[in-house]
Amino acid sequence: MRLKHIIGGQIAFAIGLFLLYQNSAVVAEFNKGVAQPVLLLLGAFFLVNALFGKQEFKKLNAPAGLVFLAVGVFGCYDEWYPTLDFVTGASPILLLVVGGFLLLCGLKKMA
Repeated sequence: MRLKHIIGGQIAFAIGLFLLYQNSAVVAEFNKGVAQPVLLLLGAFFLVNALFGKQEFKKLNAPAGLVFLAVGVFGCYDEWYPTLDFVTGASPILLLVVGGFLLLCGLKKMA
């Protein structure tokens, strides 16, 4: 066991719990904003899997995909502002990460 990793992990976990308690309203809004795009993606994934996947899972994936899509669409309608905040806040970070990764892959292939 590495004692420094254990102590660092406990400190990070304790700080995370404190900040979660301190900013619980912001964390709840973030979770509400994250849920809708995730449900939409899961619903689309299940429906694509039901259309193009193995035969034995079609009966399970089609209703699950429809339910996830319906809940995701209703959630986007009902919780529009938290979803919009999440998308506008996460898109620059996602674009930076993807752009940096693609840049590194392109530079690696050039060398």
